[in-house]
Amino acid sequence: MPRIGQILDCDLSDSFLESSNHRQLVIRHSDLKHINLKKSRLLNAKIIHSNLSAATLDFSSVQNSSFYRTNLSSANLECSSLKSTVFNESSLSKANLRWSNLDGSMFQKTDLRSVDFSNANLENTKFVDNLMSKFESIISEE
Repeated sequence: MPRIGQILDCDLSDSFLESSNHRQLVIRHSDLKHINLKKSRLLNAKIIHSNLSAATLDFSSVQNSSFYRTNLSSANLECSSLKSTVFNESSLSKANLRWSNLDGSMFQKTDLRSVDFSNANLENTKFVDNLMSKFESIISEE
């Protein structure tokens, strides 16, 4: 697959990009709803004002990346590596982050309601001014 540098104003809904490899990919104002990026590598990516709702990203590596105003609601990120990734003003509501590595990541002003963090590595992860369900808020304060 040729190197893709940018995806701008595109509709790639329901696309199949499983096991793809992308470095420094920039995605802006695009619809990637239900996209299959399972077992993919998105290193140093910037995803801005885009829709990845119900995306399949399980077993993927999305390290040193940033998501700004991105919809990842109901996305499957199980067993993914999201080390040192920033989520800012985004939505991960109902996302699956079970067994994911979130070491050094930051969630700021992000919707985290009903996110499944079961067995996720949250070491050095920062949570700042997020929207969480009442039960999740009590746990994070302890």
